[in-house]
Amino acid sequence: MMSTGNELGPGQELFIQHLVEEWRARDKRHIYTATSHPFQPARNDDFYVGADAVGGPARGIDQTSPGSLTIDFERTVGSVERPFIAHEIGQYTSFPDFYSWFDEKKYTGPLKAHYIDMIRKRFATVSNIPFKKPRITGAGQRWRARAEAG
Repeated sequence: MMSTGNELGPGQELFIQHLVEEWRARDKRHIYTATSHPFQPARNDDFYVGADAVGGPARGIDQTSPGSLTIDFERTVGSVERPFIAHEIGQYTSFPDFYSWFDEKKYTGPLKAHYIDMIRKRFATVSNIPFKKPRITGAGQRWRARAEAG
């Protein structure tokens, strides 16, 4: 299996498809795809790699419904006529707990993590929710459901 790259934009489609044809002519032992995401059924790929397919997100779990743990690959990739590999299936929305990484007061001078103040100030300009330890319960549940689904 050979992909020319990761998430190469549609502006390069003709060149990438030309590369696939050249490689296929030189070495028929492999199967080729123009890029790992986005899914484009009109390309000359032997297989597809994508985060989305004909029926929507191809990550297994319905991420459009908050709290949903419904897993249905058939709805999204069932009509794809070539082998399909789901791209970045482990990406679920979560936010890091910046405070658990270190004690802010402990690091001063050149070791001070100025980005924490920057993040706190940016967060305050766009939200009235206090900047505090986040919950990743939903992301954790989705990871577990996806893993258990096989």
